[in-house]
Amino acid sequence: MLIFCLRGPSDLQGFAVPVIDCPVVELAVAAAVELAVAAAVELAVAAAVELAVAAAVELAVAAAVELAVAAAVELGEAVISELVVVRLMMYCFYLIEQ
Repeated sequence: MLIFCLRGPSDLQGFAVPVIDCPVVELAVAAAVELAVAAAVELAVAAAVELAVAAAVELAVAAAVELAVAAAVELGEAVISELVVVRLMMYCFYLIEQ
């Protein structure tokens, strides 16, 4: 399909030039290409930002969970150690009383 662009009074007499020489079409194509490139760049940047934020959130959550687990384990070990010490002291007092 060949598309023509009408230009000037001679076009009214049946003469037309190919679309390549038409400044209106050229501008429209340039604008469409510019919009497509801008949209692609914007999507790429948005995707990169979304991935970066998701990765940062995931890392922060993983770090928080790891710290909470480590703190709970450490606290549990401390409590168990204290209980063992108290139990040993009670046993020592029991032996002394005997």
